[in-house]
Amino acid sequence: MSFSVVQNRIRMDSAEIRLIIWDRVTGEHFTLGERDELTFTLKRCLTDEKPVLTKTLGQGIRREGTECFLVFWPDDTRRLPCGRYVYDAELVRENGYTDTLILPRPFFLERGVTDDGT
Repeated sequence: MSFSVVQNRIRMDSAEIRLIIWDRVTGEHFTLGERDELTFTLKRCLTDEKPVLTKTLGQGIRREGTECFLVFWPDDTRRLPCGRYVYDAELVRENGYTDTLILPRPFFLERGVTDDGT
């Protein structure tokens, strides 16, 4: 596994990233409701309409109590060229409230010694 985070810049080929959402008003951990949606998107550039990778709750994002885990496997990125991408994460509450939890940030996809991420 190759993974590092520096000032919201992610470099990885496979990883499991813990996401903790804080309530801006109370300062407490925010627990997602059963019908809330959390989506991670990865685009080649910010202006692209279609992401090259999407992760959602139950489909690449795992919920454990007040934490969520964004899981990347080598197959997720195997067909993508190495280089710079842009990622963000968005929360849509059951009541329709929408918030971009992670504003667009750089994401660097690097290859390891082998193509299978080992």
